[in-house]
Amino acid sequence: MKRILLIFLLSVTGPLAFAQNANPVYRIKDLNDINKIIPFKDRFQYEQFQDGKVYFRNGKISTAKLNYSYVYAEIMFINPRKDTLLLADLDYISHVDIADHSYYFLKGHGHIEHLADYGRYSLGRKSHYVKMGNERYAAYDQYSSTSAISTYSSFINQAGTIQFLKGNNKVVMKKIAAYYFMDRNERFLTASRQNLLKAYSSHKKVINQYLKEHNPDFAQEKDLNQVLEFCSTL
Repeated sequence: MKRILLIFLLSVTGPLAFAQNANPVYRIKDLNDINKIIPFKDRFQYEQFQDGKVYFRNGKISTAKLNYSYVYAEIMFINPRKDTLLLADLDYISHVDIADHSYYFLKGHGHIEHLADYGRYSLGRKSHYVKMGNERYAAYDQYSSTSAISTYSSFINQAGTIQFLKGNNKVVMKKIAAYYFMDRNERFLTASRQNLLKAYSSHKKVINQYLKEHNPDFAQEKDLNQVLEFCSTL
């Protein structure tokens, strides 16, 4: 059954700009008009829906206009009636290609974009919106913060649908990237020191020495590329 896009956009006061980060921040009151508030370029990876291919595990290939949604962290397509929909039957899909990018579905996480191969493991990225905190309505159209802005949580619930907000509260929402290690059997590990050592368990000593010397940030794509490049030589 097709999972129709349920974006009933958000009543937002507009993006907030943090000087230290290029990604815009949005304050959302309710899911009312998100398409009008968040510009297309901040909702999707590509400037327009691209010709793409969906590869099924039984060997079948389907073509469609595709794009990656930052709101849902999943691939979306446009059907003949011009509806924008989420892909269905994801367990039967091997991967999706858009332009020269490939995406693999990880249940409970969404689509992971394949970034680079490093032998036994590849680096993957999921770009998606997270809730940074709440602002509670006070009076006279003023809002006060009720949670730390550094406390991230998913903007989408585990069922893959957008969480509706209650009352007059606003949610502070921002797009971030999460990284993964993917093996040749399309099994994923979140990018962390512990999982790196798990993936290369027979080389723990030399990897620990590398980590001690370079102190990589597992939230930074450049550092992860360097780590996997090193591990690919072991």
